[in-house]
Amino acid sequence: MELTWFFFVNANLYYPFVNRCLKRITRKIEKFKVFELRPILLLFCLGVNSLSSETKAQSFYGNHEWRLFRKEFGLAFGSSSFFGDLGGANALGRNFAYDLDLATTSLSVSASMMCYLTKRIGVRGRATFANVSGNDALTLERFRNNRNLHFKSTIYEISVVGEYHFLLENKRTTTRVIRIAGKRVTRKTLNMGMYLFGGVGAFYFNPKAKGANGDWYELYHLHTEGQGLAGGPKQYSRFSICLPMGIGIRKKVIQDWGIRIEMSHRITFTDYIDDVSTVYYDGDALEKAYGRESAYLANPDKGVLPAHVTSPGMQRGDPKEKDGYSFFQFGVYYQPMQRGTRSRMRVRRYKRSRASF
Repeated sequence: MELTWFFFVNANLYYPFVNRCLKRITRKIEKFKVFELRPILLLFCLGVNSLSSETKAQSFYGNHEWRLFRKEFGLAFGSSSFFGDLGGANALGRNFAYDLDLATTSLSVSASMMCYLTKRIGVRGRATFANVSGNDALTLERFRNNRNLHFKSTIYEISVVGEYHFLLENKRTTTRVIRIAGKRVTRKTLNMGMYLFGGVGAFYFNPKAKGANGDWYELYHLHTEGQGLAGGPKQYSRFSICLPMGIGIRKKVIQDWGIRIEMSHRITFTDYIDDVSTVYYDGDALEKAYGRESAYLANPDKGVLPAHVTSPGMQRGDPKEKDGYSFFQFGVYYQPMQRGTRSRMRVRRYKRSRASF
């Protein structure tokens, strides 16, 4: 059967041989008066061969179509959430999503550019602006609520991630035929894609808090845990490394434009995004060295619990757990067709179709 299919599909290449075979066949079947079958068989062979050539050309074009849209530009916006020592859920000892406080959710905006290396793999560079915050006064957990610390910070991040598209979206609208109550019904498919990504980035942060007079102060300059003083930790850096990772879904809307939704998290290597990490420092020493606001913002406790809970040397933060932040974003992307690629693909398509004759 396979040999017969190969013979008919490539009839144009073996036309003289086919013609001789048809003559012999028609001579044998003349006694049955079906000579008219000869042109019909010949047209059938030519038609099958043309169909095969077109199918091959379409397959070749489809397998290389990603090269037409190798570059991609994106813009996204959404929410940002902070995971650290301040604020959080109404319980201690919870991490990541279990410690999420929706009341402190802020805004994030990202711009990106990606280059596809293969049909499924791409490298994306992204710049992100986001606000993060935390507030002990919003949680019902009594130790955090009594601690009464708070902060806000702007995040400036640049990152490079690799993307793997394990479910490819279809660049064209496709349909499928189903049967409902015995009738054939044509419906459009969703044609959505899904992908995973991960990489490395760097970011800058600058925690601030509101003082007793209502003004906002940069906590970095107030050394609230005794940085630079005897027995205190060394001053932290406001630059750090992060490891972004996440998952997304995307859908092509028109040929060059599409939409996507992403959920991502950043693992960081700093515990000072919220300016809280170790233990309380002596308030008098802080006031003498850095001013009254330093002493106040280092320990603005409510006094609900015994005074020794927030005395010098007692736990203020948890240095074993690094801070982190997450984004949930909705975005659009634009894939311009490569200049000159359309013409080259048409030439290749034409040459490939000609080669089958």
